[in-house]
Amino acid sequence: MGIARLVKSNGTLIIVDFGQMKDMPRLFKAGIRQWLKIFHTTPRDALVEGMQQIAALGFDIDISHPHYGYSIFVKAQKN
Repeated sequence: MGIARLVKSNGTLIIVDFGQMKDMPRLFKAGIRQWLKIFHTTPRDALVEGMQQIAALGFDIDISHPHYGYSIFVKAQKN
């Protein structure tokens, strides 16, 4: 949330991360999670909830989950 405080009026904050992969087959999802662990990478499971805090700072939030939830794309536009 700290970085959001640096965004000027009418500015945009873009966040891209690995998603929850809810729409992927369970075996494929497990394989990706194991692969990510090799690189010490963990999807931020609470990212969507964290966006509610950023919205409270005066941002309009647009969230999408492309590629069957493989990734999460957040566009936060400051009013």
